[in-house]
Order: sequence, then C-alpha cells, then structure tokens
Amino acid sequence: MLVVSLLSVNCTSTKKIVILVEDQQAIQVLEFANDLLQHPTSWNQIDDRSCADDQASKTYSLYCALYEGQMKYIGEYKHRGIVMKAVRNGIREISSQKYKHIIRDYNNLPSTTHKDILLVLERAKVSLTTN
Repeated sequence: MLVVSLLSVNCTSTKKIVILVEDQQAIQVLEFANDLLQHPTSWNQIDDRSCADDQASKTYSLYCALYEGQMKYIGEYKHRGIVMKAVRNGIREISSQKYKHIIRDYNNLPSTTHKDILLVLERAKVSLTTN
C-alpha cells in the first residue's frame, strides 16, 4: 500500500513548496545506506541479495544497505519503489553495461570500486532533490 502525504511550507515569495514525504523518506534511505557504506571495509562486494549475512558481519552490499534503509525509514522493502529506481538510474548514468539484476551485478563487478558505490548513492540523492 502506497501512502503519500504532502507537507507545504510558505516561502518569502509566497509560493508554496510541496515536498513529497515519499521523496524525503527516499533521501533518508539513501543517506542511511551511505552511512552504512561510508568506509571501504563496510562494503560487501559479493552480493547475493540475502541480507542476513550482511547484517551479521556488518558489511553491506549496495542492495542490502538500501534494503536496511527501506526497512528503517519506510517500514517495508519496495523493489520497484522510488529509492531503487533512483539507484538503478544512477548506475545507468555511469555504466552502459546490461545487467540481469542491475544493483547486485553492478555491486559485484570486479571493476566497481567503493568510490563508485558512493557515487551511485550521491547521484540517486541528487536526482531526488533536483526534481
């Protein structure tokens, strides 16, 4: 079930800015994932899309960091939701390769670096804040 609430804030120019709570939650998820993955030693480059081992070892793949963030800030995992869509688009911006499971496969590429993972998260966040 998708519930989207709206907040409005008055600006000095008397225009109203409408902020989708879903966008705000997505940004929180991306920031949380970024925090989990902040250090290279906390990144699991061998993603199997099963997050129990990531939780136990405190090393997270990109997918599992996003999963954890969605559970914390949204309360459920949304595979086709705004967060995952923004991350998929972020990957497509920097990689033209075709993937079966884009987030897992990009994470697992031998050529993907820790900096690349953080860049994808940053691009996803920017895409949500510039719309």
